[in-house]
Amino acid sequence: MASPEAYRKPEGLGQPAGRVYNFNGGPAALPLPVLEEVAAELLNWRGTGMSIMENSHRDKKVAAMALEAEADLLALLGLDAAWKVLFLQGGASMQFAMIPMNFAADGAVCDYVNTGLWSDKAYKEAKIVGAGARFAASSEADEFTYIPDSFDFSPDARYVYLTSNNTVRGTEWKSFPKGAPAPLIADMSSDFLSRPVDLSDFALVHAGAQKNVGPAGLTIVLVRKDFAATGRKGLPHLLDYRTFIESDSMYNTPPVFAIYVAGLVFKWLLKECGGLAKMALRNSAKAGRLYDAIDGSGGYYRGTARKDSRSLMNVTYRLPTPELEKKFLEEGKANGLCGLNGHRSVGGIRASIYNAVPDEGVDALISFMEGFRAANGWRLPRRPPARGSKAPNPRSPGMAAFQGRGSDAASGGAGNPERPLPSAMSVGVLVRVRKAVRAAETRREARITMACKVLISDKIEDVCIETLKAGGAEADARPGLSPEELLEAIGGYDGLIVRSATKVTAPVLEKGRAGRLRIVGRAGAGVDNIDVEAASALGVKVVNTPGLNSNAVAELAVGFAFMLARNLAQGDSGLKAGRWEKKSLSGFELSGKAFGLVGFGHVGRLVAAKAKGLGMSAMAHDPIVSRDEIKAAGAEPATLEEIWKGADFISLHLPKTKDTLNIVDARALSMFKRTACLINCARGGLVDEAALHAALSEKRIAGAAFDVFAVEPPGESPLLALPNFIAAPHLGASTLEAQLGVARRSAELLVEFFKTQG
Repeated sequence: MASPEAYRKPEGLGQPAGRVYNFNGGPAALPLPVLEEVAAELLNWRGTGMSIMENSHRDKKVAAMALEAEADLLALLGLDAAWKVLFLQGGASMQFAMIPMNFAADGAVCDYVNTGLWSDKAYKEAKIVGAGARFAASSEADEFTYIPDSFDFSPDARYVYLTSNNTVRGTEWKSFPKGAPAPLIADMSSDFLSRPVDLSDFALVHAGAQKNVGPAGLTIVLVRKDFAATGRKGLPHLLDYRTFIESDSMYNTPPVFAIYVAGLVFKWLLKECGGLAKMALRNSAKAGRLYDAIDGSGGYYRGTARKDSRSLMNVTYRLPTPELEKKFLEEGKANGLCGLNGHRSVGGIRASIYNAVPDEGVDALISFMEGFRAANGWRLPRRPPARGSKAPNPRSPGMAAFQGRGSDAASGGAGNPERPLPSAMSVGVLVRVRKAVRAAETRREARITMACKVLISDKIEDVCIETLKAGGAEADARPGLSPEELLEAIGGYDGLIVRSATKVTAPVLEKGRAGRLRIVGRAGAGVDNIDVEAASALGVKVVNTPGLNSNAVAELAVGFAFMLARNLAQGDSGLKAGRWEKKSLSGFELSGKAFGLVGFGHVGRLVAAKAKGLGMSAMAHDPIVSRDEIKAAGAEPATLEEIWKGADFISLHLPKTKDTLNIVDARALSMFKRTACLINCARGGLVDEAALHAALSEKRIAGAAFDVFAVEPPGESPLLALPNFIAAPHLGASTLEAQLGVARRSAELLVEFFKTQG
């Protein structure tokens, strides 16, 4: 029996002494900096000589604290004075009744979308209080494994009610219904503040704080004041939203301590996390790694939600048998991974990876999952052979029952976990199976650590080599190899890590595959220096590290905007040449201007968030990102032509493909405002540089700033001679943080590959 220590990461939990990783569905994890601040002022809050828990809710400081929390929450969500924040009690369950009592208790029709336990409870409460509740859609027939995308709305509905994230089943709305005949109301308890959300179609949102915001006992309600005014009159005061709007949530004693902690969480999100757009990126990356571990387990771990409806907050999955699930939970807890049990109504495993669950916690869980699978993975016997076929020899050591892993679903084991354990299988057979599995895994892990060699052909931070070695791989750093030298060497390596300098061509891949090469890692976001098509045809896996250098590139793009707006490059060069050009270099302010983003991936979204912080608006175009997603991230969806004509700064955030080559050509430039500036921190070749030179020379546009060029270095490019053109030598990802991040992650990806593929 493998001990729990067998699954622990070598570096330990990475938490303060005595702390575990908390994956509870609620009450759930709180940010460590918030807990530390609470502890620091628990006995003497803001110089009052008392704990916040001892202060009267009528005290001016307490009232100011609550109003400050409300203001921070509205700022986080980008809401104006049309909305009111209410700090209530009773949990989401109280809201199930309070909403229909206020808006539909006279028998009025109200539509509910049934996506699981909590929306069903809300529907039933509406029925109890006399509302004409009906289901406009339901995924119950498929055990709530997905979010419906078609609806039968009533034209007479007072409101449409939904649950944005379903903690029990692990599903989440990716975009909300458009064109509903009534305002939307949502229970957002378990994904509240995990991502930007466009609330323009909503009238009310409520969230129990104990999942993603603060301690149990606080319920946050966001309500449009005009909608609240339409509520039924004559209700008991404590059930009427207007009571709390008029009293700033102080009609009776509110949960003061919980409001205080929630306010600290709001500040943490604003100041330390950079807002909801950044938090959404982090949450998406955490969930992506965990879902990759589930999907890459060959069926040993099986996600319960349909892939297009998977929650980023609550990751639900099953193991092959209930016995293994019980063992997984017990040994996970022994390894400091707590709260992984699924909801009592469905069982299984549920990892709630809310905002406050750190990246290290998710990585520790993934490491534990890999170790548990290695120590406890086994296959059930194959089904009896079809009539007329030759039956396998049950004593053969190659029989599927004695294989520890693999993804062949037809073999009936981890790839087919729903098949029940045959009653004839004896305990003795299982013991032998598991012993064989452990022995095979031990030999396999030894083979990994002894044999896998990785070539690093570009200059990279030392953490890449350290991570490879810590994972048991041999690292060979040889930056600056010529194409001929690379071709000669590649066959002796299992993996290759490159940055942007090395060109991984079809001949290199062919030569490598003829030898040992199985994976190429790009320490960066793009893969345009790798012949991905050839790699796919040859069976060589290609991985990259998107998102880790996104902030560095986004900051450079915004920095270019500052330089262009204030003519800083010309001012610098002129002053160094002895010229004092104060009057001729008058610029303009960024506040109130529009950023046009062509491409709305990681970098584009970060630029939009930073632009908003500067008082700018953002418009975005991306053919593979929905309008709802763009709006939710704080930008306005736009066509290319609308961006060309309307933006003050046009910033490119696209890959280089045959479709994006010279996307900014003479025709596009002719639509720019004369005061517009073009920024390219993405890829060279996206702009027709000759057409840009003409537009800048003739002052048909105000300026441009490039970090990338069609040919690098750009040599004698005529653009470099123009005073209204700013150039940088491909510095987008050249920050210490980005360099360390992509170096470490590229190595981790290769180590993970070797451990799972052998």
